[in-house]
Amino acid sequence: SSDLSASGCYWRGMYTQLESHEAACPFSMVTCEWCLQEMGQGAMQSHSCRSVVEEDTCIVCMESFRALKQHHVAAAIFLLGSRRACSHMNTCVTCAEGWRDGSAQRVAACPACREPYDAVAAVPVHLLRSKNVAQTSGAAASPASAQRPLPPQDKMVVGTSWFVSPLDIRFTHDSVHEAFRPFKKDGELCTLTILDSVRELLHEEPRELEVIDVVWHEEQLYVAGSFNRRLCMYRLLATFVPSRFGLIKIRILDRDDPNLKFWERLTTTCKGLRIKVRPDQSRVVGVHAGELTWEDARSLFQGCHDSNATAEDFDDSAYEARRSSARAKGIRNRKLLPPPKEKPPDP
Repeated sequence: SSDLSASGCYWRGMYTQLESHEAACPFSMVTCEWCLQEMGQGAMQSHSCRSVVEEDTCIVCMESFRALKQHHVAAAIFLLGSRRACSHMNTCVTCAEGWRDGSAQRVAACPACREPYDAVAAVPVHLLRSKNVAQTSGAAASPASAQRPLPPQDKMVVGTSWFVSPLDIRFTHDSVHEAFRPFKKDGELCTLTILDSVRELLHEEPRELEVIDVVWHEEQLYVAGSFNRRLCMYRLLATFVPSRFGLIKIRILDRDDPNLKFWERLTTTCKGLRIKVRPDQSRVVGVHAGELTWEDARSLFQGCHDSNATAEDFDDSAYEARRSSARAKGIRNRKLLPPPKEKPPDP
């Protein structure tokens, strides 16, 4: 067995099951590709890299980062033993490396907090923003994918896992049905729709992370054929509640693996940018709120197109009432959409 309680996880199991558990465990540690911050992967779903304001100055040389950028000098991230030493990014790379190289042990201290560092990484250029952009870079200002570019494609090879915006992943189908396939739970047949799944994620903390399989196709990421409904759900969440669901975990697979049947499933005629939700194919989910023509979905997120939205902001009392009623009656069916209206009695 394995005990991971030191990280907050109390899972126990056979060693042969450890790898699959760690892939989905929210307490497994991961490092952000861009800002190098280390955290449990459960926190990566809501992670947003802190930016450096162009108008700010290096606290050593007092040059603005905007001026330093003209000379190809970036702000510095301090590292110690390949891990981030502290959270400060207010020193330029030239000054940071100069301080370190001037030490006999090649170890210097952050000028802001005095934490030691022995290496320096450059803050990515997309994290350098003007003051006005930094103040308005919430969910309403721009989509998550515009704020977080994909890692380089040559690093996203088959077998690797990453956290990316679902807005950067494309559909393989033109349309999907709103309901997932029925499944059994505790001996009962359960049905779940896309919006039911959205409601559950909004109101309940997931115990494990879901990993979406994707492939490279025409230099774009596509779902590996069988995750179109899940992607539809995550796009809605990333569009309206990016502060909680801005990123999802993906695993890169080989597009030409015959077991995936990718070519058979690739039926999209819009390059995977949008998908229709059956049975009413006028309902469309795209890459931003303006493309959403699904009124039930829009109503679910009413007033919450906000980067700081939390579960408490969603006034879905009808959902909670249906959940309570179902629990009281011992009902296992999880289809939580409102029932059809009853016909009026005959006169």
